[in-house]
Amino acid sequence: MKKKTTKRQSDALSEPLVAFDFGSYDIKAMAAEYNPDEPLHILGVERTDRHHSIRNGIINDTSETGFNIRNMLIKLSNRLSSISELPSAFVSLGGKSMQLARIPAKRNLGRRLTVSKAVMEGMENECKEKIRLAYQSKDLEVIDIKPYEFILDGELQYEAPTKEQKVQNLEIHYVAFVANTAINYNLMASFARSGVVIENMWIRPLAHLTALTTDEEQSLGCAILDLGDQTTTLSIVKDHHFIYSKVIPIGADNITRDIQQQGISMENARKLKHLYGYAEEKAVPKNQNISIPSEQEPKTYVKMTTTFLAMIIRSRLNEIITPLFNDLNNRFKDDVTKLYITGGGAMLKGIKEYLQSLTEVEVEYGSHADWLDEQTPKEYYAPEYSALVGTLILADESRQSGNNPKQQGPIKADSFWIRMKEKIERKVVTLFDDETTNN
Repeated sequence: MKKKTTKRQSDALSEPLVAFDFGSYDIKAMAAEYNPDEPLHILGVERTDRHHSIRNGIINDTSETGFNIRNMLIKLSNRLSSISELPSAFVSLGGKSMQLARIPAKRNLGRRLTVSKAVMEGMENECKEKIRLAYQSKDLEVIDIKPYEFILDGELQYEAPTKEQKVQNLEIHYVAFVANTAINYNLMASFARSGVVIENMWIRPLAHLTALTTDEEQSLGCAILDLGDQTTTLSIVKDHHFIYSKVIPIGADNITRDIQQQGISMENARKLKHLYGYAEEKAVPKNQNISIPSEQEPKTYVKMTTTFLAMIIRSRLNEIITPLFNDLNNRFKDDVTKLYITGGGAMLKGIKEYLQSLTEVEVEYGSHADWLDEQTPKEYYAPEYSALVGTLILADESRQSGNNPKQQGPIKADSFWIRMKEKIERKVVTLFDDETTNN
């Protein structure tokens, strides 16, 4: 029998989906129309300029970020004449300190018993404590943890024990994403200031994975290389579980700064990279001489060749990619059938061929085009929007499943952002006493 949908649920489902992506130093928000079993219809996009309130994907000014969140939602609402205000949003979470940990937990239940919810929760909490002790830091927090293998009296399975299964010796292997507590706390504080509800939240690698790969690829093994402005992230999935994720706190912005060191402005360095930059010297189709206004000496010009520009770019790319591809090639080559590249850095000319020369794994440009309807402006097909599209897909699934705090009341207690919300409520007076304080 089909489950009835209440009016309250129908009203919630009719609201546009809104996703936020907190990049290296900007914020992007995308609104889409909810249409079951149909491609996403993008209603509008807003973004902030490069700003000091975010660095490496980490918010350092909650007051200004909260203002930006609210302002962006007002602008999106103004695009939608039928909606007076967008009250909630979905979020993908990343940052330079995010890393992946895999850890087991074991229990001897004394005799063969059904595995209770309390036993499962206890094993998960044990793993969280092990991770905290392993990193020897109280400033790190498990922001997402999931079991991926269950061993019942020596027998391996990939689904949680059922009520019909009885076991004496239970072993569960978990995969967890760990990050600096400030990432979660400052994000939640920013939304608390904005007055906007977070309906649900996911890690950024999951948003990319959702937008760019198929179920079959996630089963066989695939990787996502996110080339951001200030961070570069390699994530690997096998059998639908993350087996590796590493963030390098260097990105495309560092390449731009290397070009700037030749004596030109940051703006001209950015234009030069976009217009004439190639990932390596051999990708340059024809060596050209370029003259760029000097920043240091008025009315003079800095001269360089396109081959020299490519050498600058390749040198920094080698620094970024080498540690990640050492792991890919030496530890996970047999687990990965394809590597997708995304993020703003994926727009660099010759980047696919450069990466392919460093690995035997097949390299492809990631594309979220299949998720968008025909009316979508072409600019939103760019790789920098993949995380937003992935978040909207997850948001759509969340709404359809009824996993919506406005429909069901509070999200279950083990959701990390509810724990962060409780921390914020305990400090709410501090947060709002001084609106000029940077947190």
